[in-house]
Amino acid sequence: MGGGRPRVYRRAGVAAIAVRALGRIQIDSAKVGLEGYTLHGLRHTFATWLLSSGVDVGTVSSLLGRSAASTTLNVYGHVIVEKQRDAVRIVDRLLADPAAASR
Repeated sequence: MGGGRPRVYRRAGVAAIAVRALGRIQIDSAKVGLEGYTLHGLRHTFATWLLSSGVDVGTVSSLLGRSAASTTLNVYGHVIVEKQRDAVRIVDRLLADPAAASR
């Protein structure tokens, strides 16, 4: 990417900063109440929270500025696996108490 300005991508009206640029962007973290956090860490937290909340991988990938959801799956697969475990637990409960499905 060179030493120029970070590339900013726009998709559906949302700006996404290329991940390589995050290391070069400086913020006064104490001034904005985020002392001890990096932009890359905040980006990772953002993606993890969205996936943990059930937002689909394609949407999260797009918001991160990625062209392929497969990259997001590779990086955040552990979050998705936990959501799959949650889904299996729900099915287990429903199998144990089929009447619960109609409640």
